[in-house]
Amino acid sequence: MRKFTKRSVAVVAAAVVAVGGGAAAYAAWSANATGSATASTGSSAPVEVTGSQVSQVLVPNNKANLVVTLRNPNNFLVKVKKVEITSITTSKSGCGNGNFAFTKPAITPINLAPVTTAGDTQAVTLTDVVSLIADPNNACQDAPLQINFKVDAESTDV
Repeated sequence: MRKFTKRSVAVVAAAVVAVGGGAAAYAAWSANATGSATASTGSSAPVEVTGSQVSQVLVPNNKANLVVTLRNPNNFLVKVKKVEITSITTSKSGCGNGNFAFTKPAITPINLAPVTTAGDTQAVTLTDVVSLIADPNNACQDAPLQINFKVDAESTDV
């Protein structure tokens, strides 16, 4: 019979522990799972213009403000980045578009609360953006005007 040395006993003990530990690891049952859920994204609606008005009657060489009231119909916060005039037209004969001038002002972006929150409308004043030129055609007296503008807005979290 062989004599066991401390070294051989340590090697055999380590082997037994390694095999036993490995067996213990294999003894744990696996209980992993995977799954999935279905969802869909919503959509956005354009910001609504609920009112607009020019601050005064246009006369030669004066400037007027345009006040636009906006409403957010969405269920999320919207930031209005720009409100700008795109054209001024009239149906009155002899009063062409060249008789009017407008500027494209920079506005400080504003947030419009979701429709589910009170206070979801807000007025934006564009200062001195509409004018009749200094020497308009005489046919422009009492001319009905249409001031067209666009609103650029996007969703935001701030």
